[in-house]
Amino acid sequence: MIRWFLVTLLLIPPVLAEEVPNVLKLTTMETATAVIALYEVGHYEGALEGCEWLLVIKTPQSSWGAAFGERPSLSILPWP
Repeated sequence: MIRWFLVTLLLIPPVLAEEVPNVLKLTTMETATAVIALYEVGHYEGALEGCEWLLVIKTPQSSWGAAFGERPSLSILPWP
């Protein structure tokens, strides 16, 4: 009985688990839907903040404006 148990332990590889944090990566569709919902409810401050997030998501550093030296219009956009 013990011999069978030891053989089984040797044949089954150990399970290696890794804990990974759940990081939310907003997409354009999710953010746009949230902005529309906030606007329809009357939470205009949140809708405006959501519009700023949409600008951040949709304006990458490799955009044509950044390639031709145009400065971003919002201070929250990362700029080197």
